[in-house]
Amino acid sequence: MGGAAKLVDLNYSPPSGWTGPVFALSQDYPTQLPPATSFPWQTIDFKTLPKEYLQAVLDYCYEGSIDNSFVPQKNPVRKWFHAPWMHTGPNAREFVHGLTNERQSRPFELSDMQNTAHNNAAVGFYNDVGGYTIGRVWADPVHPDPTQASFPEGAVSYKLLFTQAPAAKVPFLAGAPEWSADVNRNPQRPSTAAQVENKKVRLLQIDVAVKDRRADPAGGWVFGTFQYDDAVQDASPWRRVTPVGLAWGNDPTLTETQFNAGNAPAESWIPKSVSLVPGGNATEAERLQWFRNLQPGQAFTPGAQSLDFSLQLGVSIQNFAASITPPQDPSRRALLEAAPSAAPVKSFVEELLKDNIDGAAE
Repeated sequence: MGGAAKLVDLNYSPPSGWTGPVFALSQDYPTQLPPATSFPWQTIDFKTLPKEYLQAVLDYCYEGSIDNSFVPQKNPVRKWFHAPWMHTGPNAREFVHGLTNERQSRPFELSDMQNTAHNNAAVGFYNDVGGYTIGRVWADPVHPDPTQASFPEGAVSYKLLFTQAPAAKVPFLAGAPEWSADVNRNPQRPSTAAQVENKKVRLLQIDVAVKDRRADPAGGWVFGTFQYDDAVQDASPWRRVTPVGLAWGNDPTLTETQFNAGNAPAESWIPKSVSLVPGGNATEAERLQWFRNLQPGQAFTPGAQSLDFSLQLGVSIQNFAASITPPQDPSRRALLEAAPSAAPVKSFVEELLKDNIDGAAE
């Protein structure tokens, strides 16, 4: 970002006596589009070899990350970046790893032994191609430009999602990577260093997203999800994950009636069968509005500004706009109107794992 003003890392300081890691926003965004390069998944057909495609993407994300505790500034292999302005709002970053709150896991959602709800939190990363786009949106730290949110081919994002659910209640979490994190913090009663050390979160899920032109005209993105699984044999607990599903479109014409009659989705892959449409009183035709295949620059709501499927950019701009005073400021109104379109479509995998991706923190 050169001489531009520094974007904020956190909105509070670690407690006295804390000697562990402290989150720092990776914000040295490229000012030029990184040179075109080949990626390992480009030779793999995600429609016929979804597991292999997902594994190639995960290996790319993990390289240089695991050994350096997922601190982008320490990665010797490739640069990764965070989305800014996640330090404020109701799901603000905690100070250790920059985790933001996500939707809770409801009772019995993860396991038939999980009889209480458990909080979840996540942190996301973008590769240099994705970081270039974030840098363009935030080139002026006090005037973000959502019209620049068009990610080029090769942009990659991944998210580590953790849960506070214990393995005693969710057996498949046995041996999962653990982090100490200042989750569920109370600003009026800050945690002590010892309390933060004892707040443990465990790896539950990994989401990946790849800008891949082979997904056109379904939107140009391929989305995938992994779940931690203690049954997977690997020396590294970070690699004890199994793929849940992959989507490159939303099957815009597949109705619930057709699915129940045995018609399978053609633009996604998942190891098990699930309902593809949300519940409620909406008609089938109304529900299909959530499964349209929108182009990266096409907003979910006509007249709004698309943020090219980036939830993190959407949240960051919303948080920034909410901080502007006075409320009547026209720039604030414009940003608030543009930001919700960051989630222009509910992808199949994300709909499977989240009730409402419009409210997701990452």
